[in-house]
Amino acid sequence: MDFSRIDWRILGCSAAIPAPGQYPSAQSLRVGGTLMLIDCGEGTQIRIREVGLRGATFDVILISHLHGDHVFGLPGLMSSWTLQGRTKPLVVIGPSGLEAYLRGVNASTQGNWSYPVEFRVAEPGIVYQNDDVVVRSQALKHRIETWGYRIDEVVAPRKVCYDLAVAAGLEHADFRSLQLGRDAVTRGGRVVPNSEVTTEGRSGFSMAYLSDTSFVPELAGFARDVEFLYHESTYLERH
Repeated sequence: MDFSRIDWRILGCSAAIPAPGQYPSAQSLRVGGTLMLIDCGEGTQIRIREVGLRGATFDVILISHLHGDHVFGLPGLMSSWTLQGRTKPLVVIGPSGLEAYLRGVNASTQGNWSYPVEFRVAEPGIVYQNDDVVVRSQALKHRIETWGYRIDEVVAPRKVCYDLAVAAGLEHADFRSLQLGRDAVTRGGRVVPNSEVTTEGRSGFSMAYLSDTSFVPELAGFARDVEFLYHESTYLERH
């Protein structure tokens, strides 16, 4: 697998109570030009600075649930972005109640955001997609509404062999269609079979983030064939 487009950092993975050197749940994931934050426990913005992401502009935030060790860092982080003069729009995805929680903190502290925020309530299926990623969510089984996320990199199924394509009379404008597995037609009207000028494309990055949950049968299908699985393991068999 080609990881040149991937930057994945575990910012925190401890249980509910923070300790020196141990932070609650938070991860950053960059896929191509898209930077995501997955959960935002207390101290996340400190960890963002420590790992060298200070000044990075996150595009999407995915929140699994509203327990404090997964969300207490978010109001402060979003406030800091305002202080830093952020203007880029932000997409925030999570359980019902997340928007009310964040707006409630703003109301109580007389705060505001200097940038547009689009809130989306998680639901089964695709909750976000662009040219880099497709993000899906799946309900987990916890004491409160909780969601898991699957992130798949968008990759072209075929790779164009440049020299062969040019020799066949094709132009750069034809390459996207070739990458998608289609045949191409030269300006002279000759059909060029896809298999003659392409090879199989690379596999894409995929991961599933399944936080606080007990057994859910649907998760096997939801996470099937992912390259990386990040899952609950605090209590193992004891609970």
